[in-house]
Amino acid sequence: ATFGVMAYFCEYEIPEIVLPFLLMEISTVHLVFMKATNLSEQMVGLNLAMFVLTFFFFRLMICPYLWWGIVKTSFAEEEVEGSLACLPWHFKYFWLLFGLIFNGLNSYWGVKIILKVLRKATGKEKMKEGNALKDS
Repeated sequence: ATFGVMAYFCEYEIPEIVLPFLLMEISTVHLVFMKATNLSEQMVGLNLAMFVLTFFFFRLMICPYLWWGIVKTSFAEEEVEGSLACLPWHFKYFWLLFGLIFNGLNSYWGVKIILKVLRKATGKEKMKEGNALKDS
């Protein structure tokens, strides 16, 4: 999905839109380390905390804010003659639909993450337990 989105913006010569959204991938690094079996309980807890912080900050705060700014601008500039001439006609619709789906998916995962953290914080699940993808 990331490659497809990047290719779309590079094809239409607006790659600067991509960089803020690549910051979301910072949380993926911590997600990968959740599966590590050689980490101590404290390191697993620290990694979980970093995953939660980066996920919520980038995927549920920064990127929806940036997405909405682009949507708002692309629909508001429609009335100004020639202001969106450098963009394809379908850009604003593509961006609106993509963001609704993507932000909805991130919200879904955000709820799942909160439930996981609550299980670990209350002791219903051990820190090193249930971190593999098949266990989720």
